[in-house]
Amino acid sequence: MSDFVVLLKTLDADKVDAHRETHIAFLEALRAEGSVVANGRLADGSGGLVIYRGESEAQIRALVENDPFVVSGARSYEIREWLVKWGPAAASLAEPAGETYRRAPSEEGRDAGDHDVQRERP
Repeated sequence: MSDFVVLLKTLDADKVDAHRETHIAFLEALRAEGSVVANGRLADGSGGLVIYRGESEAQIRALVENDPFVVSGARSYEIREWLVKWGPAAASLAEPAGETYRRAPSEEGRDAGDHDVQRERP
């Protein structure tokens, strides 16, 4: 599994308002099945960001293209694979079912508190 960051840029604020509830329901359903890790609006009102987890960019693109914001033309999207290194505090928040996390050993020259967290698969 890989993580993907999807930036949703606002194209039409009226359409965003009209489709917000169905967009939120769409993301909640994907969160329940494990495809959405996190999501939220950008503070400046320019759009939102969704972190997806999936097998490939093609799989994530298929999900994103069914987002009510994208279908309606309310927002455009940009997908980037994210080679994330979860910090110890975030690891428990991002832990998908069936996977555990462990701290990676410190590398020379890094702060003692600056640890990467690596995913271990069952």
